[in-house]
Amino acid sequence: MLVTPLEDRHALAQRLQEVALDTRLPLRQVIALPLVFRQTRVGVIYVFRAALNVAFTQEEQDLLKAFADQAAIAVSNARLYQSVLHEKQQLDALIEQSADGVMILDSRWRITTFNRAMERLTGWPREEAIGHPCAEVLAIHSAQGVNICLVDCPLQRHPPDPNPAVEGWITARDGRRLYVRSNYAVQRGPSGEFQGALANVRDVTEQKIEAEMQSTFISVISHELKTPVSIIKGYAETLARQDAHWDDATLRDGLQVIGEEADRLAQQIGGLLDVSRLQAGGLRLEMADWALPPLAKQVVERFAGQAGERFSFELRFADDFPPVHADYERTREVLENLVSNAVKYSPDNQYPASR
Repeated sequence: MLVTPLEDRHALAQRLQEVALDTRLPLRQVIALPLVFRQTRVGVIYVFRAALNVAFTQEEQDLLKAFADQAAIAVSNARLYQSVLHEKQQLDALIEQSADGVMILDSRWRITTFNRAMERLTGWPREEAIGHPCAEVLAIHSAQGVNICLVDCPLQRHPPDPNPAVEGWITARDGRRLYVRSNYAVQRGPSGEFQGALANVRDVTEQKIEAEMQSTFISVISHELKTPVSIIKGYAETLARQDAHWDDATLRDGLQVIGEEADRLAQQIGGLLDVSRLQAGGLRLEMADWALPPLAKQVVERFAGQAGERFSFELRFADDFPPVHADYERTREVLENLVSNAVKYSPDNQYPASR
């Protein structure tokens, strides 16, 4: 007979009385069947009997024990299922609420999960995207217009890439061109065969454009810095030649060019430093109220001397032109750049450099 521990007999007797009272049945016996699965107790089944002085037979005990074992397995599986279901619901919620695009691919590279961010990125509704190949929906292209997902899919490389990723341009259904980076978490079978993957797709268009602008800026500024350096070096080497005897006018003109180019180089370096300070958030503006016409006159007079007779300069300001509220030195730099570009790129004697 299945017997409960002595310390539980009082509790069983109390339970028997409670159940008999609730059911209004003449219950006289109770047996507790512990539900144990893999040495872990997952519950208890109570069996009640109304018969008087009729003990559970060995056959009944064996049957009840077998039933308890099966019930323990069923309870454990139910709890496991609930746990898995809860975790899946949490995962689905995380995927849906992710700021990045997330999609899950099956073993044939077809989309099985497509979150809201992917809908915004691609313009594809999830109802249409699910079941379609990734290469058709995402369609990441290189700068040359080649569909990387078709010709060089990171999930189909041999040997397999341990950290597959790809980046490039996509065209959304509404015509937007975005630069995205897609990273994959791959699931493979025992033989290394592809079984599926989770793709995390992020819009990095702003970073891409910024990187291209920085590259262009570095290229342009490198060229701009080379020009005054080359001129300074050329004039210095020429004036320093031992086999030449330069007159005072030639020396004066050469030294003037060196000085002007040195100022130009210092100005460009100052601009670079300002850009660095601006990016670091360290560029401070000294705001004040001051008159613009006198500053504009100074800038024009400076460039008029350099331009000679090639240009005519004309300043026009109303007599009641109001004061401006700005940083004086930064405004000077802006005006100098404007006039310098006008002098540099305007045809001779056709357009005034400043009005």
